[in-house]
This record gives sequence, structure tokens and C-alpha cells, in this order.
Amino acid sequence: MSIASTSTSTKKKSSRSPSQDNSMPPILSRINRSRESSQKRTKDDSEPGPSFSFSEQKLKPELQDGYFLELRTINAHITCPLCHGYFVEATTVVDCLHTFCKSCLLQHFEDVDNCCPKCNSLIHQSHPSHYVSFDRTMQDIVYKLVPGLQSEEMRLRREFASSLESSIDDEQEEKEEKEEKEEKEEQEEQELAELYEDVPGPSSRVFRTIKQEEEKVEEEEIPMEMEEMIDIPQDENMDESRCCLDDLKGSHHRGDDSMAVMLQAGETFKGTVERPVLWLSGLATINTIKRYLAMVLHEDVSKYNEFDVFCNNELMGRDFSMKFIRLTRCRNKADDPLVLIYKSHVEF
Repeated sequence: MSIASTSTSTKKKSSRSPSQDNSMPPILSRINRSRESSQKRTKDDSEPGPSFSFSEQKLKPELQDGYFLELRTINAHITCPLCHGYFVEATTVVDCLHTFCKSCLLQHFEDVDNCCPKCNSLIHQSHPSHYVSFDRTMQDIVYKLVPGLQSEEMRLRREFASSLESSIDDEQEEKEEKEEKEEKEEQEEQELAELYEDVPGPSSRVFRTIKQEEEKVEEEEIPMEMEEMIDIPQDENMDESRCCLDDLKGSHHRGDDSMAVMLQAGETFKGTVERPVLWLSGLATINTIKRYLAMVLHEDVSKYNEFDVFCNNELMGRDFSMKFIRLTRCRNKADDPLVLIYKSHVEF
């Protein structure tokens, strides 16, 4: 009986458990399920598994002694296109951003033109140096990439400065020596003059200072025939530059800046000037050139209006001076003559 009752009680207990589960609220069942899943994850983590560490992976290459780069592979980016050397005082054009050495770029502006030497774009018509700037970043890059360049540049600058100072010192010493010599000669002349003046009698008239003796020798060396040929003005107070007392301007602009002017005939013009090169004052105008052409070619000054004068294929106004044309229209060197083309006048 006892065994049967025990089994019967067990069945009753087991039959009650599902009813109890069904009677549990849904929120509690969710909590129980979440607990079971968390316990399961904890158990899985506690089990031994394959080990893994980031140190075993090579995420980036290891550099033993740094990164080596051949300098010739980047020479094209850090060398000047004009002198083909490394940048010294790197200067960049503001518009096109091309970089050159400062001395090379300024020399190009002075000798060639006002355009960029690399892309040939016009920087400025009259003041290109105002539109370039020192590129400190580029210069620092060059000094860091090229070993010994900065120290060598500083050494050359110190040598140049010392040589310049020594040359200035030498010139100053020569000037001082010359002044001392002149002062000494003047002092000797004064002493001799005082000594000769103190000598009594007619012999004192014979003695002269050293300067007077030299002037006397120079006067005696000139033969009488040459003295007759030389026309010396009687008025000693007359200005040396005045050749004619009746001339209001006096010197005829001989003291002005003068320049050589070359006259060339146009392609369709008939007739040439025998002496095309003239030496004129910088204040001479195009009107003067026209009058000269009329006198030489037509032997009539009144026909000066029959000519037109051009410079670089541009018609010049009659009041344009030679100096103005050279500064604004002509790009020749200072020693080259100013080239002007003359043609027959055309009415517009």
C-alpha cells in the first residue's frame, strides 16, 4: 500500500507542475529565460578556447633605420628651372605658383621680360617683383632634404660679407692715404711760398710755388702755332658750356642725358637716310626726328608732316621724347640704340 500511495502521490505532484507553469505570469518567464541565457554565456566564456592577441598581428610595417629615398627622384621638385640648382631663397610667383631662386628670378626680370620663365604668363607690365613672395615652406623643405646645403650657403654668405668688408676697408684706406698726401703737398707748397716771400731782393720774384712752376711748363710746351689755332674767349667769367651769347638756352642741352637713335625706313618707303644713326638729347621729340627727315630727304623742313614714326609697330606722338620712348616702349639694352621706323604719313 505504501508503494502504491507513493507512486500515486508522485503522479499527482508531476501533474500539478504544468498547471503551476501555466499559471506563472509572462514577465517572470522572460526574466527566467534571460537569466538562463546569461548563465549559459558565462559558462561558455569560462571554458578554455583558442587564445588570440593583437600583438601577434603586424598591423603596420616596422621601420628599423627610417625610410630611405633617393634624392634624384625628387630633384625636379626642389631645383630652380633657371639655374638648375637647389632653391636658395625660394621665391614663388603669386599667380601661377611657380618657384625659382630669388636672384635668378630678379635677373630674369631685368634681362629678359616680365613673364614667368616656366609658363610664360605675364606677371605685371612694369613691377613684376611686387607680385612674387618668399616661400619659407619650400626653403625649409629643401634645407631638410639636402644634407649640408644650409651650412654651405651660410658659409658662402659669410665669405662674401667678409670680402665685401675688406674691399670697403681697402677703398677707405686708399681714400684716406690720398687725402693725407694732398694735405701734405698743400702744406709743403704753403711752407715754400712763405719761405720765398721772406727772401729780400729781386730774387723773390723768380721763385714760384710748385703749382705755378707746373703751369708755366705746360704753357711753354704749347707751340705758338697751336696757340694761334686755339680760339680762347676773352671773357674769363663766361660759362664753359655756353658757345653762343645770343642763344637763350646756352648749352644746347649738352648737359642732358643723351642716347643713340637709329632711323630705319619702312618696307614700302622709298628712300633712305645716309646717316641713320643720330646722337640726340633725351629731351628731343618725334617732331625733331620728322624735321630731320624732311631736311635730309626732301630738303624742305616744312614737309615734316609727310612722315610717321613708329617704335615696335606703334605710332609715336609728335611730343614723345626719346627718353620717354626708351622707358615705356623700347626694351633694348641701355647700350643699344633706340630703333625708330619712319614711313609715309597716312590720313585716318
